[in-house]
Amino acid sequence: MIEASVILGVRNGASTISDQLAALAAQDFAHPWELVVVDNGSTDGTVEVVRRWSSRFPELRVVTASERAGLAYARNVGAAASNGRILAFCDADDIADGRWLSALSAGARVADIVGGCLEIELLNAELARRWRAISDEDLRRPTALNYLHFAVGANCAVRREAFEGIGGCDEAFTICGDDVDLSWRIQRQGGALAYREDAIMHYRLRSDLGGLMRQQYLYGQVEGLLRRKFDGAVPPVRWRDRWPVYRALLVHAWHPLANRRRRGGWLVCASNCVGRISGALRYGVVNY
Repeated sequence: MIEASVILGVRNGASTISDQLAALAAQDFAHPWELVVVDNGSTDGTVEVVRRWSSRFPELRVVTASERAGLAYARNVGAAASNGRILAFCDADDIADGRWLSALSAGARVADIVGGCLEIELLNAELARRWRAISDEDLRRPTALNYLHFAVGANCAVRREAFEGIGGCDEAFTICGDDVDLSWRIQRQGGALAYREDAIMHYRLRSDLGGLMRQQYLYGQVEGLLRRKFDGAVPPVRWRDRWPVYRALLVHAWHPLANRRRRGGWLVCASNCVGRISGALRYGVVNY
């Protein structure tokens, strides 16, 4: 019997996926497991790269999810095609620690969904880390909208019965936010969430400023969808929490004309704020 299924959704990941596959092939997990790579419409030779690794895994399958683009959709396709009792999710541009799968599986013995720790030193330059400005809490035990904690989709595991019991990932979350939604729905139905700090994923940040700005804009925008879906449960916006961010943007409005570090930090923060406003207008909620 397959104990765990590692589900790796990918779209055009040929340049990075070999590092992740090498890390997954070196896992110390002692039980039967499989790797399910879900190709979400790659056009850069990703599938050919993956197939070259087939001899390194006890069981590796490539599943096609080409009906539409979307990570939540790809994860659902991978889960449906898998056989494991535990579903472990990761991404193609990160690198799993050698004990990653063992640690997540151990956590899944006592919880319905398990989050791991994101490590950002190995794969990222100092400038990218400064631009993203992730707190230690966000790397280990993130929360969203002053509501429930969640497991980051790039490093988590879910018991199959818990995943299927809520209908899997909500495909309305086409780019991001599906991990928050999944974690919240499992907990709201009485499931337990736990964290394993020894389930380490070396996490790759966006290194190009334009890509990071777009990512932060989408992170801000998806908050509107979460507020609309969980209306009445998510606490209302606390202006005392929002105001310091807007004040800092105003005080440092000259940063876009300064050095690259300051310019990037200001633009990333502003992009997230604009995304919040856009999401509030799009979904008819207050989120700014």
